[in-house]
Amino acid sequence: MRKILTVATGILLLAASCSKEADNETKLPAPDENQIRATIEPVFSDATTRSEFDSNMKIIWSLGDQIGVMTPEKPDANMTYVIREQEHCSAGIFTLDADIKLESDTFYAYYPRTANDCCMTDEAELSLVLPAVQTYKKNSFATNANIAVAVSTDGREYAFRNACSYLDVKLQGDGIVLDKIVITAGKDTSLPNQKLYLAGSGKVCFNDYDSEPVFELDGSSDNNRSITLNCDNVALEADAPTDFYFVMPAGTYSGIAVDVYTADGQKISYVKGLLGEGLVFERNTVNSFKVETITTAPTDEVEEVDNVYTVSTPQQWNWLAAQVDTGNTFEGKTIALAQNLDFTGIEFISMGMEADYMTDTSLPLHPFQGTIEGNGRTISNVNLSSDGRACGIIGYGRECTVRNLTLSDITVTGAGKWKGALVGYLWNGTVENVHVINALIHPYEETLPQEPYRYSYRIGGMIGFWSGDKDAAISNVSIRNAEVHGSYAIAGLIGGIQGAGKKTIKAAVTDGITVTNHGIPYMSGSDCYFDSAALLGDCTNKRGELVLTNITIGSWALYDQSDESVTKTLTDQTWCHLPYVGEMDGNSPITLDSASLSPIPVTATEG
Repeated sequence: MRKILTVATGILLLAASCSKEADNETKLPAPDENQIRATIEPVFSDATTRSEFDSNMKIIWSLGDQIGVMTPEKPDANMTYVIREQEHCSAGIFTLDADIKLESDTFYAYYPRTANDCCMTDEAELSLVLPAVQTYKKNSFATNANIAVAVSTDGREYAFRNACSYLDVKLQGDGIVLDKIVITAGKDTSLPNQKLYLAGSGKVCFNDYDSEPVFELDGSSDNNRSITLNCDNVALEADAPTDFYFVMPAGTYSGIAVDVYTADGQKISYVKGLLGEGLVFERNTVNSFKVETITTAPTDEVEEVDNVYTVSTPQQWNWLAAQVDTGNTFEGKTIALAQNLDFTGIEFISMGMEADYMTDTSLPLHPFQGTIEGNGRTISNVNLSSDGRACGIIGYGRECTVRNLTLSDITVTGAGKWKGALVGYLWNGTVENVHVINALIHPYEETLPQEPYRYSYRIGGMIGFWSGDKDAAISNVSIRNAEVHGSYAIAGLIGGIQGAGKKTIKAAVTDGITVTNHGIPYMSGSDCYFDSAALLGDCTNKRGELVLTNITIGSWALYDQSDESVTKTLTDQTWCHLPYVGEMDGNSPITLDSASLSPIPVTATEG
């Protein structure tokens, strides 16, 4: 028998259900002729690897919510039903918002209702949009963000099923006020079914209703790698975490980068995931990251005078670094040190954030593109930790200049590649008269005890990774007493060089260098290679050349912490020229004091 129906739309809210809700559901009257009754599926949160909601947390309808209804015969009907009386209920009566009737054996409903031009295809697919900008709501996800669908045979009763997954980012901090939180999907094509996008246009198929109705992004131009949650100046608490909920597509991700922006312009970043099968987000399931404590560094604003920012205190450095990390490149500007900067007991902000090993280089990366004039001053007692990101005094420097500066007692930790005391990732650029004394560069992922050093490659005492497409030079530099750890391409001065153009290293000194290989392949399936030396880890400058002039190598040692034979691992590498270069690509011409630098056999003694 064909049923007659009118249509309505609704909005979902995630909130703690009140004690009256059970009575509301059991006593809910049957819908009238122009009404429908809609229930919403509870969210699963019982996976052992995820934090659970409180037992009284569920998805519920709110007053004014709308749902859209259509039929196979009228795929463009998109009739609107509105909940007008119930509040905070998982079952509600929705009233038709028009004097129109539909007749069919099957009725399709969706939430949240969109514009009137919404139309279902012959394959029962409906195009919808998962918003890339969502708004924080206490104990809830954003209004109009959650996508849910229902199929009814009588046109009166609808049991909605959720088509997305949910991420709970838990943060706490002593009164820290937040502007926004941005999550970004990892990019790793080695993972099956890798998801690259988090928001934008997609579709849901009603034919999947009885199994798994999943919202799938369609790869169109509006698909976005990130979701921004506007926080409207929410203040964190010191003793209890605040939950920030994101609605996102179900799927497997190599990782999720989280960027927290504070109201005073600072940015705190971390990465979850990285290894194994990736992060699995199931439909209708809340996935919670562990609680992160957010702290901000002290800052003092610096006035620009004739394109120069003069820095006399650590707080002024932090203010400038925070401007870079939120988009000010300082191109054409100079940051000049007027005093030594001692960061003992003071949190340090790295200047310039580079994409991590998961993300696409087409994303905004917030590089530092200005000049740092050290004026012979020293930055000392810095402790930096960054998971996944390029990290150093400058995280990402793009065609920047650093000169006349000394770094003393610098510690850089945190999982991921591209780490160095001065620069994590340098694109082209110039370094002149810069010296590093006492450095510990030790990328490590404590939550991965079996493979804690994976991805920790191109790690250098001064520069992690030097790349670019132009001629660039490093001159009159030194590094003394440095301890550098990683799994591949590790060195006292520079972890790795790659790109095009002529790269020159002139008048460089290394002394007191220890390089420790931890024997984890830098990529899945690769052999354990050291590719490490006192000066430079690996050089794959295939479209350019590397010129070494007046290089002084003092004491250095290479240690092996893996289960591999250090003798075999070293001697299997035929493209070394120790102590200068750990790996020489065959297509990368290298000269040392005008003479061609050729690979030489490696001999090693274990002990």
